[in-house]
Amino acid sequence: EGDGKMVADVIAAGAAPKTLVNLSKLTKSSLKRYRRHFKLAVRANPSKADLLAAVAMHWAAMPELREDDVLARSLRATEAAAALPGKQPQPQSQPQPQSQPQSQPQ
Repeated sequence: EGDGKMVADVIAAGAAPKTLVNLSKLTKSSLKRYRRHFKLAVRANPSKADLLAAVAMHWAAMPELREDDVLARSLRATEAAAALPGKQPQPQSQPQPQSQPQSQPQ
């Protein structure tokens, strides 16, 4: 497959991915959105292979994340947000028992 060879060339050039993600499964429009979002330098009217090579190099350049660090930071951010004034969780109200309609005397 042509796209696979391009990615293999990028990996052989020293941009080995840190995770196992098959970027070639992305559509060309997804790769274009990725390129626009991250402002990747790619020639005008790039082919899917061109986009894939640029995205693969960008992906490989991302810093390696440790799951435990990410979880710890997320927990601290959540705790800090909950401690802000006006951000306290509201106690959930208990559902009120529905009163039975009383029969009217005739």
